[in-house]
Amino acid sequence: NVVLVGMDGDIERFVKSYGFAVTAMAVDVSEQGTLIDPMGGSNDLVCGVLRHTAASDGLNALRAVELCASYSLEPDDEAVAALQSAAAQLVDAPARRLRAGLARVLSTGGLSRSARMMRELFVMDAVLPEVVATYEVPQNYYHHLGVWEHTLEVLDRLEEIMASPKQFLGPTVRGLDEHFARPVESGVPRRSFLAFAALIHDCGKVVTMKVEDSGRIRFGGHQAAGAQLADRIARRLGLSYRGRRYLTGVVGQHMRLGYLLKEGETTGSRLGVARELGSSSVDIAILSLADRLATRGEASTAEGLERYERLVKRFLADYYWNRDCPTLAGGRDVQVHAGLEGPAVGEKLFDLRLAQKERTVTGRQQALEFIAPDFKGRLSD
Repeated sequence: NVVLVGMDGDIERFVKSYGFAVTAMAVDVSEQGTLIDPMGGSNDLVCGVLRHTAASDGLNALRAVELCASYSLEPDDEAVAALQSAAAQLVDAPARRLRAGLARVLSTGGLSRSARMMRELFVMDAVLPEVVATYEVPQNYYHHLGVWEHTLEVLDRLEEIMASPKQFLGPTVRGLDEHFARPVESGVPRRSFLAFAALIHDCGKVVTMKVEDSGRIRFGGHQAAGAQLADRIARRLGLSYRGRRYLTGVVGQHMRLGYLLKEGETTGSRLGVARELGSSSVDIAILSLADRLATRGEASTAEGLERYERLVKRFLADYYWNRDCPTLAGGRDVQVHAGLEGPAVGEKLFDLRLAQKERTVTGRQQALEFIAPDFKGRLSD
């Protein structure tokens, strides 16, 4: 951040109030850019150390996570102790400041490292107690890690996918950089919202965990419970309707493709799910793949992972086709030529869309005949 300050004041005291040595620096623009560095912050950047220079408040604890992620720093012992003591103040911090701080953290690389630091500095306790509740929750034999460690690995896999989308998602994906740079609300990009969804996606397991007599652990309905918790978190942070809808939708549907695979996928079922998930299809597919890649328990097989990867690629290919390929007929055509109303119009249009995808219908005339078999010869285009 650039701040212009008059030199008639105590510039050294001013920069020290910024909280950390690496931010307690200034440039004297009147003297050919002379660096003012009273606390040795430039050396800290070289050494990879974060030291605090003033009494820390709760927001400084969140700021420390961002600085460490941005510049590959590690807080020294004194800074850790000070920030841990101050983190509890975040409970009373303005929601807009928390939103902004979390957005900056989640916009920076090294998501799992930032999450670990949020835990170490007690930031998580104050800001996301729902995540704290997952720390000691075990999982069943489909997983090789407990819920918290699994979440950290999901964050790692998510970053890998977004960094090399074609490697994981195939050649059909396109425009992902633009997609994830598009803001959801308040200028915060979709990428940050997806990272946030990944961080909280399994919080519902805390309230749905059941241990059977056999010892097997189940989390029935954890995605729905997670969606409710996501809504609670979003409201606490003061997110708008768009932000809440995004988080609850992605968290609540992150298992949708897994269920699709179990039910037996077809072109029709994939198109149906793409229509159901709408504009969140890409985000949900990527999170679900990251989730699956981070699941390697005794009951998980390499063959099962390959099947899931193929499903995700086919699903995204169908989603992009459905989004980009022009339709051959619309709802008015169905109403006029087939005499249908209400939900039946949508069902007929979906059947037509499937026929178009399978190339049994390739033109407008065929589409109208598909809608109303007696159309031919009765009406002209």
